[in-house]
Amino acid sequence: MASRDELQRAVARHNHYRAKHNAQPLIWDSELAASAQRWADRGVFEHSQPDGAYGENNALGCKDAEAATIAFYDEVAQYDFNRQGFSLATGHFTQVVWKGTQRIGIGIGQAGGRRFHVFHYAPAGNMQGCFESNVEPPRPSQQRLSAPPGSASAAHAKQA
Repeated sequence: MASRDELQRAVARHNHYRAKHNAQPLIWDSELAASAQRWADRGVFEHSQPDGAYGENNALGCKDAEAATIAFYDEVAQYDFNRQGFSLATGHFTQVVWKGTQRIGIGIGQAGGRRFHVFHYAPAGNMQGCFESNVEPPRPSQQRLSAPPGSASAAHAKQA
């Protein structure tokens, strides 16, 4: 089970990345969290079938939910902002920064002795035909930020 602090760090990391792409901060949704946790409690690492009710990102083997969020965002390096659309190689990233998404919930489970994370988002992202209005390139003033506000790294940078 994740600590409240771990989950808050993951949401803060999401919101840090979203700010880079001109997307509003996500808010915690206890119903989405319960849904994600129910799915994780099955102990099987696979995507659920949300049928558009929510979006989903899953991560296996990350030390915590923040590390999973970082892994999702790292897909930005493969995303082509000049030819926007869905790709399996970048779908986690696009869901993280999807402007239309407003809420998040996270569940944590175990499969084969390995920890995995289930992230549910609402409204769902990665909707065909909507990428250009929902996935903006990083703003130039935001490209150099590497730590979310409130993190130890951000606090150290402020002191320097």
